[in-house]
Amino acid sequence: MLSLFDYKNTSVALGEERKSNSAIAQYEFDCNGQQSREIANSFYSGHMGGGSIVYSKVDVRKWTPISKRDSGSLFFLWQSACKNS
Repeated sequence: MLSLFDYKNTSVALGEERKSNSAIAQYEFDCNGQQSREIANSFYSGHMGGGSIVYSKVDVRKWTPISKRDSGSLFFLWQSACKNS
C-alpha cells in the first residue's frame, strides 16, 4: 500500500541536501500477524508527489507489530488494507 505525505513546510530528505515537499512510502501488511513494514520511499520536490524525485530508496525493514497507539496513519492504513481478511 502506498501512503502520500505532503509537507506544509519544505523538508530535507533523509540527511540529503535536497529539499522535498512531499514523500510517498510503500508499506506491506501481514494482516493475520497484525504487523507491517516499510518497503521503499521516495521524496519529491513538489507537493502531492509532483515535481522531480530528489531522493529514493528501497529498504525492506523488519516487521513491526501494529498498535492503535502507532503514530500517524499507520494503524489506519493497516485497518484499510486488512479489513476483508
